[in-house]
Amino acid sequence: MKEKLFMLMLICTLTFAGAGAVTAQAADSSTDVSATTSTHRIKGSTISAKGYKIYKVASNGTVKVKIKAKKGYKVYYSTKKSGFKKNKVVKSGKKKSISISKASTVYIYTAKKNAKFSAKKAKNNALSYSISTADLNAATSTVTDSSTALSNLQAQYDALQAQIDAAAEDAQRALDQQAIQNIMSRHIMYHCYGYHEEEMNEIWVQEAANQATASFGNSGGYWAGWDSIWESYVTNHTANWLAYAEEYCVDNGIYTQEEIDAMTDEELEELVNTYGGVGQLLLHVTTTGIIEIAADGQTAKCFWYSPGIVAESGQDTNSIWEMYGVDFVKEDGVWKIWHLHMYTDTMGSYGSLDRQSSSTPMHFSGQNIVGDDDDPTSTYYMWSADRLVSEMATVLIPTEYDSWSWDDQNFGPTRAQWETLIASEGWSDILAAWDSLH
Repeated sequence: MKEKLFMLMLICTLTFAGAGAVTAQAADSSTDVSATTSTHRIKGSTISAKGYKIYKVASNGTVKVKIKAKKGYKVYYSTKKSGFKKNKVVKSGKKKSISISKASTVYIYTAKKNAKFSAKKAKNNALSYSISTADLNAATSTVTDSSTALSNLQAQYDALQAQIDAAAEDAQRALDQQAIQNIMSRHIMYHCYGYHEEEMNEIWVQEAANQATASFGNSGGYWAGWDSIWESYVTNHTANWLAYAEEYCVDNGIYTQEEIDAMTDEELEELVNTYGGVGQLLLHVTTTGIIEIAADGQTAKCFWYSPGIVAESGQDTNSIWEMYGVDFVKEDGVWKIWHLHMYTDTMGSYGSLDRQSSSTPMHFSGQNIVGDDDDPTSTYYMWSADRLVSEMATVLIPTEYDSWSWDDQNFGPTRAQWETLIASEGWSDILAAWDSLH
């Protein structure tokens, strides 16, 4: 009997693997014994004893002590040696968690599930489990490490997202550049085939504010606004091709002039589609492309050089070398031609180039409404033996820019020129409308 009482008074020191030390001892003992005693066994962060198990878990700067009563037993617990109460109990097969935020001791008393509660017996036979400062530091360290890991993970995510965003932006810019090049190539083919109406309806601007500020120019003149461009590029072109068709058909006995004069509009259209441009040859290619898309992705300033040939039946074949300056704008995600200017350097047979004199400048005159022949920002002269390089350099080479502005770095008119044009035409709301849309 004395040996049994002596054994109850032995200290049982128990160590939680990887989570600091927990000491279990008989309530009135002060002698340490090995944690490998037959009374208790250690498995990871778990103490298994007769009638119960205790788990220790680090959580948010605290230590959670989880008590599980084995079947057939009930477990009383307290943080004070004399604090056992009947209602502080873990019933058979149940669990209970206690959060410890400072160094303290948890007292455990186990009894058969049908045994009556005795505070005195619980006090005298309880085992104590100490939660040390080391345990709490380990819990805090776990939280700190987790927070640091989360911060590092967030930083890695942010860096990866930035790379994805940059790659997406580069990809979109590449797609935009290819789309613009395709549109310009379509212009070249439409122009060579004489499909000017199809060109303006398909690849030129369609929104009202953009049509009002559209422009087209070549060495024969400069046209501002949709209606003016249409009259020059479509109506006059169709009339010229009709004249060619009439001449060809009459000369070759296909129709008489009287028969042509009696044709309906639909029949004349068919005549132009069939015989228009007969005897003419117009070929262009584009090279040396420079496509600068605004940082906001809504407009683009572009440059191409274009060598080609122009021929007409019964006349010499002429070479034509010119530059294209084109501004594009996005409408509903689709690029459209907005301002298109052709700056002709030479046109004629090669043997005649050294005798060529300055031709009609590309400027605001005739239907050109605004401008001055002496204004270097709106005048471009064809090549001649006495043309200065500085005169050729009036054609702008596009550079990087953030967003559209009505300045002299565009191929369209400057804001001052547009304001003069708008005042003369009574278009008082055009610039305000365009600015509000872009």
